[in-house]
Formats: sequence, C-alpha cells, structure tokens
Amino acid sequence: MSRGLARFRRAMVWVPAPAGNVRQALHAAGLGAAVLVPADAGTVVVLGHVTEIRDTHRWAQVTQKVADVAVVFAFGYRGNSYPIRVAGVLATSLSARLAEAFGVSEDTVVPYLRTDADNAVRLLEAVGKPETAQVARRIGEGALDERMPELPGAGPVVLYFIAAIVWMALAVALNISMIIMGLGVLAAFGAMVWHRRRVTRSRPVDEVLPVVPFGQLGVHRKAG
Repeated sequence: MSRGLARFRRAMVWVPAPAGNVRQALHAAGLGAAVLVPADAGTVVVLGHVTEIRDTHRWAQVTQKVADVAVVFAFGYRGNSYPIRVAGVLATSLSARLAEAFGVSEDTVVPYLRTDADNAVRLLEAVGKPETAQVARRIGEGALDERMPELPGAGPVVLYFIAAIVWMALAVALNISMIIMGLGVLAAFGAMVWHRRRVTRSRPVDEVLPVVPFGQLGVHRKAG
C-alpha cells in the first residue's frame, strides 16, 4: 500500500466469531473504544480513534486469536475503503490471503481489490458476507460515528508525554547518547500505552465495547 493511503478515518475488523467472545478478548487486552456489530454469523468490530495502519496491529492480533483469522478494512477520508491486514493467514499475496480468510477462490476476490468503497462492499458480497457488506457501507456513510464510545480521559497519559519531552531535552543538554535517549523515550511512550490499556480494561465492557444489533443500522436482513 502506498504511503498516500496510509491514513484513514475509520477501520473495521471482520471476525468469524460471536460478538461476546470477541469483546471479551478485546476487553481483557485493554482495547477500546469500538462498536461491535453481529453479522454473518460473526462479528464486525468498528474501530474508533484509529488513523494509521500501525494502529490496527493489536486489534488484528487479538481478534485473530479468537477465530484464527481476522480481516481489517480501512475507510479513508474521501470514502475509500481497502483491506489493509489479514491476520492468521500465511499466503503471500493480498488476494491469496483474502481468498483463504473467506474460504473462496482467489479469482473471486481479485476483481474487487481496487481502492474504493463500492468495491469493498461488492467484495464482501462476492465472498458471501452480505451483512458485513452492509455494515461496511454504513461505516463509509458515517452511520456509526455517533455510536462510537469515548476513550477514558487522558489524565496522567499527558504526564508520560511531558516526561518524554523533558527527557529528550535533558539528554541533549547532558550530551547523553542517542541510543539511551531513544530508549528513554520508548519507555515513556510504552508506559503511556500501558496506562491507557489498564484504564480501558477497568471500565465496564458495555461502556467501551458496546454491541449494536444489525437491525439498528437502518438495514434489514434478507429473508431466506
């Protein structure tokens, strides 16, 4: 993926596992905020406060452990959508990874790998995930933005950031080696991430990982 497509407005993870199992794993890992939508006998996790590819790594890692596979889609600021991560599958190309994840032939997914939202929706329909496709469409329309819970307040997190800045200034003033300075900064930001996850994990699961029924998205399951 090109650097120009690296930033996005919203992301989702498709997981072939019940919502209860998925959010239990996410909550135990201290991940939030997100909205979970049961769809296609699985779960769509709509991520909040995620703007870069690297931000999805932990989500993909945790959800993949629940169901052996997880597929991450990102929605750009202009409505673009594209799969950016397929966890739990070792095939080399993106088309092969998607085909294995969804249990279809590679030829089925290849026509839909262009970077636009309509193709992402059609890809999900082509692999037999019509409800997930509808969730993706509604995400692209911003329908779930108001449902997104807020992360716990920053609080002491700001202090970790300030500590990193102060450490960098001291390191420069005292002529401390770049390696030691870098390790100190990494430690500060690592502590910040740990604090955020600890606080998130302490919140009620319904507060940071609410479940929104498919029927409340303004679409209806097809009969049959």
